[in-house]
Amino acid sequence: MENCHREIVTKTNTLLDTFANNLQQTESLEKQILFMQNSLSKFSLISQLAENLGYTAEFPAGNASVATKSPVKITRRRSDIDPTTQEFQSALESIEENLEFLAQHLDFRDTRAFIEAYQTLLSNGIAILKDFALANLEKARDSVSIISPESMVDETNSHYVQFQLIAPVLQIVARQIVHTYANLPHRSIVTEKWIQHLNSLLQVGIVYAQHRAFLLCPMFSTHLNTVSHSTDVVHLLRRCTNFLVQLTEAEHNLFTWLFQCDPTEMFCGSRDAMSHSEDGNDVENAFEGLIVQFSNILYNLSRPMILEQCDIDTICEVIEILQTEINETLLASRHKIAPYIEPVLDRLIEDAQERLTFCVQKYLCDEIRGFTPTTQDLNYPERLTEHRDVSMYANWYPSLERTLFCLSKMYHFLNVEIFRELAQDAIQECTISLKKASAEISTTTTSIHGDLFLIKHLLILREQITPFEITFATTSKALDFTTTADAMTHLLADVSTMFADGNGLSDFFTRAMTRWPQVQETTFDVKEYVEMELKTSCTIFIDTILKLLAKPLLELWSRCSRLRMKLDATVAPPHALEKMLEQSCRQVEEEIPMVMETLHTYLNNSSTEMILLKAVKRNLLDAIINLQKLMRKSYSKEEIAVCESRVERLIKLLHSSRD
Repeated sequence: MENCHREIVTKTNTLLDTFANNLQQTESLEKQILFMQNSLSKFSLISQLAENLGYTAEFPAGNASVATKSPVKITRRRSDIDPTTQEFQSALESIEENLEFLAQHLDFRDTRAFIEAYQTLLSNGIAILKDFALANLEKARDSVSIISPESMVDETNSHYVQFQLIAPVLQIVARQIVHTYANLPHRSIVTEKWIQHLNSLLQVGIVYAQHRAFLLCPMFSTHLNTVSHSTDVVHLLRRCTNFLVQLTEAEHNLFTWLFQCDPTEMFCGSRDAMSHSEDGNDVENAFEGLIVQFSNILYNLSRPMILEQCDIDTICEVIEILQTEINETLLASRHKIAPYIEPVLDRLIEDAQERLTFCVQKYLCDEIRGFTPTTQDLNYPERLTEHRDVSMYANWYPSLERTLFCLSKMYHFLNVEIFRELAQDAIQECTISLKKASAEISTTTTSIHGDLFLIKHLLILREQITPFEITFATTSKALDFTTTADAMTHLLADVSTMFADGNGLSDFFTRAMTRWPQVQETTFDVKEYVEMELKTSCTIFIDTILKLLAKPLLELWSRCSRLRMKLDATVAPPHALEKMLEQSCRQVEEEIPMVMETLHTYLNNSSTEMILLKAVKRNLLDAIINLQKLMRKSYSKEEIAVCESRVERLIKLLHSSRD
């Protein structure tokens, strides 16, 4: 029984193994059958697909091989195919799938012949789609009625409606393009034919843009020319750029409605897709080219009007409209069309900035450097009292007012580098003009008025340029040929003996290499320049007041300290010193109030007035105290008793006048 059981188990296991093996083989055969059926369908479907596209596929007669005799022959059968049908689109998709499959199985018989046949069908199908789309575009263009400039951006007008009617075919073209973009990088073989298919489809978008330009550019130009005859440049730019934005937005809406994709998605996608093929070239964005044509019309009209402007305020207003009102405000909420309009705005802004730079340079030359003051302009201090209640700007010297006007305009509308250079020139010219005016005022009135005029205006200039948040320092480089010139002089002097010892050539190159021109860098900060001029003018004013109050005493002290000599009867006897001190006391009593009043008239700032007055008193006190010490060393107490009382009185006067 056990032997029988083992025999039955063995036979059963054998049967099970055989069954499992047969089942596995059956499944493998079924898979092979399915693969063969699927593979054969790639070959057998060509006739049906060709028929869907309006063609017939003819094969060689008999059992001859397609590859050895001739490829599949594709013949046009129908010309009334509508590429907008689902049948046509499915046929194109199936052809692409079959081509990809055959490209991965080149070892199959007659594969290359069928690949060629499918490629021919695909090319013809895309050509049918392209021709149908172009015919519809031409029909839509010819159906447009006369366009009035006022209705150009009206999307219910015929030049929008007629194109909207052909949206179905254009949407199919766009879908085919996007489909090709998506699948081209994954193709087993990216051939030149695929690139040709893509370019053929993109031609529809290019022709569309050409038709739109044909219809709209003349009307756009007519509208801008009409507007330009009745408005100034500021109003013109505002109206025309607004109209360009509206037109671009309307055209962008029409494009996305017709093609169901953004222009960048349709055209610029070729850059990535074609990068996988050496045969592919970037395709320009035809929609961008359309807007460029509109932009050029606006630019060619506006640029001459901008360049003929001479008024700085007008040019600044132009830049402000383009930068703020249009670019930063109007386009801020239209980010899809902003990249198309920004280039022409940038060009117009650059032209306006160049014109502003030129006008400012001319303004500096004519109105500041070439400014000729009138008698009323130099009528100081009367101008200060006459206009004190009118405005703080009314008593400014004209060249200062014009300089600050230029700086305030340039700061917001020019880039930092250009502003820095122009500001440096303007401030220097203004300072020179103020110094000339100060000299003339000193001639016609007194040096005190001239000095205070200069101090007042330099203080204003320093205060007004402080808010500009830039560095006014500029660095210039120049070549110093001094060492090179010296080397050449010595070289020419020794030319007769230089080559005598055979080492002349070596000496020549040694001298040449060690005597290169030196690069010298010079840094100039116009703020420091103003500060230095202000400090100098304050020093001059202090010296002027000191001479007014105690010129003989100061000259005596200066002469004694310079020559290191003592006082004696020949230099300054006590009675002469007494007269000098008495005169200084009278001068201080009489002139200090006048000086303080004049300071207040010009500066009208108690802290600044006190700083200058303290400097005057401090210098005068130092000189008097030093002179007193010298007197005590040179004379007896009895000789200078009267002088001592005069010195104490003078010191007391100076201390009391501080309040």
